[in-house]
Amino acid sequence: MNDVDLIKAHLVGDFVTSFSVGSTGWSIQFSECEYVLLAQNLASPVEALLNELYQKNFPVVSKTADKGDVAKSTIMSCCLRQKIRDIKLDTKKNLEINYENDISITCPTDMDMVDWQWSFTRDGKCPYTTNTLLIGCLWQGEIERGKTS
Repeated sequence: MNDVDLIKAHLVGDFVTSFSVGSTGWSIQFSECEYVLLAQNLASPVEALLNELYQKNFPVVSKTADKGDVAKSTIMSCCLRQKIRDIKLDTKKNLEINYENDISITCPTDMDMVDWQWSFTRDGKCPYTTNTLLIGCLWQGEIERGKTS
């Protein structure tokens, strides 16, 4: 099974039940999938619009420690309990998740100063400290599979 089909087999038709964000990135849990998606960063086409709206209408956002996470958290909140419609992987292994409400979230692979970009693990731990890795992008353009895949 190729990489994108492996991820689709676990996620298409499922939905996000919870997420968290902090200094170590994003953690996303699903209803049926036994794996947790960990991502150093998230991106969405509507992110810039939300950042602009927050700057104009809720200026306290500019005083937060992680300004970019406010819009991303709003977008992720819109994905809760929305079925995943499709999964895409491009040549750089950016992971795109498309939801039934037409929201698209990408786990980009261009983060500097990190030793992994995104991964699916059963225990929600870093792909280097777990033996439950299903699949992950540790370096831009490179996919690694765990022994469980």
